[in-house]
Amino acid sequence: MTSIKEAVEFIRKNNILKEWTDTEIYNEIAHAIFNNTLLYTVNKNGVLSGIVFGTDFKEEKRLHIKCLAGHGNLKSYIELFKRRYPDYFITAYRRGKFVTLKI
Repeated sequence: MTSIKEAVEFIRKNNILKEWTDTEIYNEIAHAIFNNTLLYTVNKNGVLSGIVFGTDFKEEKRLHIKCLAGHGNLKSYIELFKRRYPDYFITAYRRGKFVTLKI
């Protein structure tokens, strides 16, 4: 099992969320775990290889992706989230633009 501390280190290693403090990342990951909005992958050795988490906007039926780091197919993550949240649409900022992600 991967710890939140390992996840924070992994995000730092991948140069994601550079403007966030480690505490902010830690808290967001904990929040995502609590709200079931975190997915991660591990390699064959059990080492974290990818992580994605977001925020559930229940009123809008929208899941907003805040972080995607490491090796992982965005399409696969989106498919998993769509199974978990079938009536939702999924958004993110990509290349500085707010987008709706489609599979």
